Order: sequence, then structure tokens, then C-alpha cells
Amino acid sequence: MESYIQGSDSYYVDVHGESTCQAFLSEACGGPTQNGRQFRTQALLRITEAGVAVEINGSAVGLLSPEDARTYRYQLSNAGRLDHLVWCEAMIVGGSKGFGWEVSKFGVKLDLPPIQCDLDIIDGPPQWPDGSRKLPRKPKRPAE
Repeated sequence: MESYIQGSDSYYVDVHGESTCQAFLSEACGGPTQNGRQFRTQALLRITEAGVAVEINGSAVGLLSPEDARTYRYQLSNAGRLDHLVWCEAMIVGGSKGFGWEVSKFGVKLDLPPIQCDLDIIDGPPQWPDGSRKLPRKPKRPAE
């Protein structure tokens, strides 16, 4: 089963650990530009006992903070969706060119509501704000 968490275009939640996949993020959003990037895409949240991993186009890009992971995991558990593939909108940001060869790092922000708010969950795969369902590459379920 799949579920999609509808956000509010706030991109409130930061993903941690994305410094290890800078080349992937650069390629995914089209590379650095003079003013940097704000590239919208879909993210898959892999919910485990240990935390919440974030994937874009089938590649791991980081983790939610322990506090965010606990809260979102609790909310998804209460909604009966811990065993679902859970999607949300994401934005790859950064990559502005500075002086010389200097380029700012890329980061990932998720369009999830603040942790004190209820989740707006829709059954099914990712859905863009215009109502379309432009699917990223389908992830493989981990072997159990």
C-alpha cells in the first residue's frame, strides 16, 4: 500500500546527512546555477524502528532528525500506515555558484506539516499540488 502526505508548500522539515550524496543531488536537480536551485520532487520516507530514511528517485539522501522521526512515526502508526510506502513532496535547494569554483552545498527540505500538526494523508502514490500523479522511479521494497 502507498500513502501520500499532503503538505502546505512550507518545506518545513530538514533532511540530515545529505552531505554524503552531493553528486546525486546535483545531478537530480540539474546542477549548480548562479542563484542556486529550488527543485521540487517527490521523496519516499522509509519508516523503520531506528528512524525515518529519505529517498529520492530510489537513492537514500538522508534521515529525519530523531525528534521528527519519532513524531512522524507515531502519527503514521496512529493512522495505521506504518507498513505503507509513504511519499511527500521534497525540494532540493542550494548549489549557488560563488566566487571562483566555490559552490554551496545542496540540501533537502520536505513539505511535511510541523510536528505539532496532524498529517493530511491521502491513499495512493505521490500527488502534485495540481492533482497530477507524476511518478518518480518506483522504489523496491527492502528484503525482509
